[in-house]
Amino acid sequence: MTNTIFQKGKLLLFSDFFKSSLLVSSAKLISSISNLVFMIYSVNILARNENGYFQYYLGYLPIVLAIAEFGLPTSLVKYLAPEIENISEIGNFLNASLIIKFLSFLVLCILGIGIVNIYHQDNLIIFILILGGTITSFLTFFESIFVAFQEYKQLVLWIPLGNLFKLLVLHFSNFYFSYPLGYLDILTIYSITPIFILFLFFFL
Repeated sequence: MTNTIFQKGKLLLFSDFFKSSLLVSSAKLISSISNLVFMIYSVNILARNENGYFQYYLGYLPIVLAIAEFGLPTSLVKYLAPEIENISEIGNFLNASLIIKFLSFLVLCILGIGIVNIYHQDNLIIFILILGGTITSFLTFFESIFVAFQEYKQLVLWIPLGNLFKLLVLHFSNFYFSYPLGYLDILTIYSITPIFILFLFFFL
């Protein structure tokens, strides 16, 4: 019995499932480290009060992202994976997903207008957060498509791409801008710059 368990464990260890899990975990680790380095870099660039503003507004981004995603990544994997051989059903699911994403964007815009008018928040910052949450939701949306089609090699490239690109843009902006970066500049870099990598999905 021990030998059987050992053999099964050995087979699992060298299986494609284990290799894929290891690669995806490594990609997520790289993504998390890149995000951490971005935050540390930002702290060193910004003055204390500027960093406080940055962290304050950044705290709203997960809320915006939750509304923008609308539960689509999990649902898409659940319903799309069994239909990967059925092209018409794939089209139906993706069309429905894009309609849901458009509706969630409208909800965010309405909420944003309400927050600007009721709480007198800066409309530019609200716009950046709404656009940033929507862009990030497309990153997770595309990620779920890779998972549904079991394209793990492409997924490994895709997962860290957003945070690595943010870090790269921050680094070059800090060195080559003619003026010091403020919290609004870094919030914009963090929220909006991933839009430039979305088109890479269609190449991967």
